[in-house]
Amino acid sequence: MNWIKSNFRVWDREKLFSNIDKITIEKVSNTVVTKWCGRVISTSKVSDKYEIFDIASFMREKILEIEQNFTINFYSLKIRGGVQSVTLLSDEVIVGGLRYCKSFNILSSSDKSRALQLNIGLQSTNTNHQIVFSDKNFSLYKKHLRGVTTAAGMVSANLVSETFAEQIEAINSLVGEQVMISNVHQILCQKGNLS
Repeated sequence: MNWIKSNFRVWDREKLFSNIDKITIEKVSNTVVTKWCGRVISTSKVSDKYEIFDIASFMREKILEIEQNFTINFYSLKIRGGVQSVTLLSDEVIVGGLRYCKSFNILSSSDKSRALQLNIGLQSTNTNHQIVFSDKNFSLYKKHLRGVTTAAGMVSANLVSETFAEQIEAINSLVGEQVMISNVHQILCQKGNLS
């Protein structure tokens, strides 16, 4: 848990939302301008196909939806140039004898370096090791082209503990087994009824 405490902040929704609200992204002609606290931190030339995405509103909305079913204990918000990301950590689980926290990740960029991404996973409590898996209701990977706002609006954060239970069970079933790396995806899909 020491790694978590040194790399994440104790949950404080008001403080997180206050910082998220300091992000502004606008398109001026064919340039996307990203500001933090009113100061320009990134500019990027884009084509007419590029769609501005309101990442601040999206983050707020998804965080509130996640909080309906999970108790958030820690968070990390990173704003680096045109990249914006937030990670939320919930309750601890044991997988293969190791401690993990349930994690929720939202990643976006306004400099064309990253697509809008939304995923869930498990974050090790002792190291920077993370297991990411997809969920049909919560996963998203969409470039910032026309339609990104529509695609983001269709993603639900209607997650429950059972969402993690299937993946954790499938991973635990592999512990101690001899498995070829090339077969891991197939085995996980069979054991956890994953897609």
